[in-house]
Amino acid sequence: MIYCSNCGSQNPDNAAFCRTCGNKLQARGLALNSCGIQHEFMSRESYPSAAFTLSLVAGIFVLLGGIIGAAIGAVFTFFAFGVGAIIGIFGIIWGIIIIVGANNLRSHPEQHVTWGVIILVFSIVSWFGAVGGLFIGFLLGLIGGILALSWQPPQSSVAPTYASPSPPSSTPTMQTTRFCPNCGAPVQPNSTFCPNCGKPLTQ
Repeated sequence: MIYCSNCGSQNPDNAAFCRTCGNKLQARGLALNSCGIQHEFMSRESYPSAAFTLSLVAGIFVLLGGIIGAAIGAVFTFFAFGVGAIIGIFGIIWGIIIIVGANNLRSHPEQHVTWGVIILVFSIVSWFGAVGGLFIGFLLGLIGGILALSWQPPQSSVAPTYASPSPPSSTPTMQTTRFCPNCGAPVQPNSTFCPNCGKPLTQ
């Protein structure tokens, strides 16, 4: 069992957050189970970090390509009030959309397919207005979008917990299993916070 340093409550060995106060517990690593056998709790990515990083850098390159394209277009069409900058402005818009998509991969990983498709599409479209983000943005966005599409959300690693036996009662009681509405992990009926993701539980 792991004891919370904030409130002193007992928590399962594989809990990442205190089920009573939500405080972050010690990092998961090698631990001994009740039989003294050493086992490892694997920490998995809660969001597609590689796709996020590559897509963010891709968006920056596409944005930069759009700015350069707008500047060059304005210079060559200065006699026509810089209308040539319009093409580069499209590149700037594509870059902003890719950056927003990358940020949403991190904040809304459950929508990784949607944002992966958006990043892929606008990385290809970036050839119009941003010269493919100087080619680097196009390439990184292509890889980032594919990684976002192929990313698999982590499965819950919370082991089932059992309530301590209670003395026999004349009135039969029904024990319902609760699940965290945020990550879907099973939680004990008296838990206030999810031991897997730390989110507060609704009563």
